[in-house]
Amino acid sequence: MLFEIISSKKIEKQFSELDDKLKSKFFEFLVCLKTDPVPTNKYDIKKIFGSKSTFRARIQKHRIIYEINWNEKRIFLLKFDKRKDRTYKKIWS
Repeated sequence: MLFEIISSKKIEKQFSELDDKLKSKFFEFLVCLKTDPVPTNKYDIKKIFGSKSTFRARIQKHRIIYEINWNEKRIFLLKFDKRKDRTYKKIWS
């Protein structure tokens, strides 16, 4: 069963500004998410503490924080950022 991936315009703009090598790694990750929403065997995925279905994926120095709606088969990309102290703050803003 395929999952639908939903992102904001801000995240799409950030993706478009990446260099080609990193951009292709993220697109591979997103393609993998459609079939396996928590691909821990292939990527560095961790569950966000205190949430039921929010995860973070690490690819090089960048992080994607996403939430899975298992009933509707949707994945919401919440945040995309380089790893900094502020990366995990205010995820839902």
